[in-house]
Amino acid sequence: MSDRTRPLAVYAVFFVAVALAAGIASYVYKHEPPRDQLQVTIQATAAPEPSVVSGSLTAIDGDSLTLTTADGTVTLALTPSAPIEELQHAGAPLPDGAQVNVGVEDTEFGQVLTGIVAIEDGG
Repeated sequence: MSDRTRPLAVYAVFFVAVALAAGIASYVYKHEPPRDQLQVTIQATAAPEPSVVSGSLTAIDGDSLTLTTADGTVTLALTPSAPIEELQHAGAPLPDGAQVNVGVEDTEFGQVLTGIVAIEDGG
């Protein structure tokens, strides 16, 4: 073999090796077993929409409250874990930045403040 044909022979062997490797890889990929497929079915119901009832408390009987609303009388059952606290008048004005829940009623004269529940700082 001359010095000129030697690089061509090396390139030819390299090309044949790459083509053979590509053919083997293609054959193996084409004949591999099918992959497992996982199907997940989720059965769930949407969370119920929270409801707000506004009215005047007319009776407490065990774990139920009776309210008089604009639509009539409504009886609500309380869960054992429902937090119930006695409302008290604030002894001092609330500081700036205090966390509160405010109760407001819509009346024919506009909105009326019905109560403020202050949330004590956990610190």
